[in-house]
Amino acid sequence: MEKIGETADFYDDDPSVSALLTMRSGGNFLLRHIDCRKFDVFELDLTFERKRIRICELGTVIEEYSVGENEVFTGYRTLNKYAEYSTDHRKAMSYAVANIRNNLDHGEPLACTLDESFDAVRTCSRILRGRAG
Repeated sequence: MEKIGETADFYDDDPSVSALLTMRSGGNFLLRHIDCRKFDVFELDLTFERKRIRICELGTVIEEYSVGENEVFTGYRTLNKYAEYSTDHRKAMSYAVANIRNNLDHGEPLACTLDESFDAVRTCSRILRGRAG
């Protein structure tokens, strides 16, 4: 893991951070921040060997792509969009509250376990400190 930049865009003790993360599988994940004082953006572009998944429009739209022949340039294989759909991103907090309540009242599994939550917080902390471990 290598921290490659940061901007204290709102609070000095909570900067937005860019980093290059190395995955256990050997792939890389580039996390890039923007200065949120200028504008807000949330996009996630996941590129795999044969697929691409793009989350855009502040998390409200998901696009899916697959490798295929390019319709314009013969002999070239490109990522072609085959699906686009809206998400319920704006309802995320109400879904989280409902999931927690259903867990407490009916034993429904949590969408994110406590261990998964701690792992996410630990990873964010390591990125902020600029250390892999």
